[in-house]
Amino acid sequence: MGRLALQAALVVLVGGLVYAAVVNAAQNLAHANIASGFGFWDNTAGFDISQTLIAYSASTSTFGRAFWVGLLNTLLVAGIGVVLATVLGFVVGMARLSRNWLVARLAAGYVGLFRNIPLLLQLFFWYTPIP
Repeated sequence: MGRLALQAALVVLVGGLVYAAVVNAAQNLAHANIASGFGFWDNTAGFDISQTLIAYSASTSTFGRAFWVGLLNTLLVAGIGVVLATVLGFVVGMARLSRNWLVARLAAGYVGLFRNIPLLLQLFFWYTPIP
């Protein structure tokens, strides 16, 4: 019974801390005259997006429209990335299973190279020279 009371007290304490944080944030936002919510979505964005799958204009489109353009761009890039990564993984996996010594060693070296380089370093490498 003591464990149940301790867990209930902990739930009440965490709930109180969350409530205090929300009230504090609301008061600070009101004091600084900062509006919260999604009302800004109807304001004109005023910036350009280079690749759009749906109609977008920097001078007339809203932040909501910019959000949807960005979401569609993200889904497009993610879909292409998933397909290409699957194809590349399948090809390299099959190459590692090859009976040809050179093909198997090259595939193993490729996997070992990219597995042992930190992802952040790979991101810096691909982001810097490619654009």
